[in-house]
Amino acid sequence: AVMICVYDKHTPQDGFDNCGLAILNPLTAYITEELNGRYDYEITVFCDPNDDSWRHVVPYNMIKSSTTGQIFMIKKITYTAENGYPVVKAWADHIWYYLADMLVRECGDYRVMYWTLVDLFTEYDRQTGTGTTYFSHGTGLTDYTFDWSSDYSQDVEDANMREYHYKSVSLAYALLGSPDSVVNLWDAELHRDNFHFSINHRKEGTDDNMFELMYGVNCSNVIRTIDYTDR
Repeated sequence: AVMICVYDKHTPQDGFDNCGLAILNPLTAYITEELNGRYDYEITVFCDPNDDSWRHVVPYNMIKSSTTGQIFMIKKITYTAENGYPVVKAWADHIWYYLADMLVRECGDYRVMYWTLVDLFTEYDRQTGTGTTYFSHGTGLTDYTFDWSSDYSQDVEDANMREYHYKSVSLAYALLGSPDSVVNLWDAELHRDNFHFSINHRKEGTDDNMFELMYGVNCSNVIRTIDYTDR
């Protein structure tokens, strides 16, 4: 059976080595990982009246699977019934997509990939106005640090130099989502491992899956009220 740990949304980066808030025993659990595309987790948990663990399945809490050890942040849940029993269903994105909440103010140059990544991960300094990306640091999000590696050369004489320009986009979009993202400009492969990721040369014979990086709010239960007082 798959064991899934659920963690509070404010869990520190070094706080995922325990069982968290509770251990979930899901009815179903599916991980989808695409090359240079989506990486998400879908679980269904029985709302057991004798076990409150399912109550921790709420947006922004995080789950970790015993099968992969990877961390996912819950983005959406819904309550339904299966075979006459109440269940909660959750959809969670891999923790890498936390980078979608980081804002790249503006950067651009003609460089090799290594120095492009250094530029993107240079934190914006409000006092001096220097730097590139604005990280949350306590504005409602846990402050996680991501590190990266690459098998591309750091040498400025490298033949793999590209021209890039990103302005007012998320860090995830600059790395992966846009047509001129780092992964697309250098025809690279992205490998995600919790708070570490690597961008490497493409392997021969690999194919991309088309995808779209989207974030939104479920508005299915919104009620609109029209005021007819003046009519």
